[in-house]
Amino acid sequence: MPFSFPDFNHDPAFTKLKVDMGISTNDPTRLENGDHMSQAYSDPTRADDPYALPNVETFHMSRSDMEPGSVWESEDEPGTFCDPGWYWWACFPGCMPDGDPIGPFQTEAEALADAQDID
Repeated sequence: MPFSFPDFNHDPAFTKLKVDMGISTNDPTRLENGDHMSQAYSDPTRADDPYALPNVETFHMSRSDMEPGSVWESEDEPGTFCDPGWYWWACFPGCMPDGDPIGPFQTEAEALADAQDID
């Protein structure tokens, strides 16, 4: 008998996990408050693969979002912070980022285009 992946969309435990994380059970990219998660695919052709997860997160950081002692503050020059703007990093849903943020970019579209530049 060939292997088949479980149907997570109808698994009660998986549904509870998504609800606990604030993810809509109808649209995996929409939070319960109506906002969209900023998850995307580094390879857009994988978006139609039912077994693929988005692996890029885009987000905006303002200077007021950047806290002392965080990745946003220069280790060499304390008190100096990254420039505000749009960033991206490799990140699967529900996981910690896999690396430092890349940016800044003027728009979310520019950040996503950079993340999807697979040439």
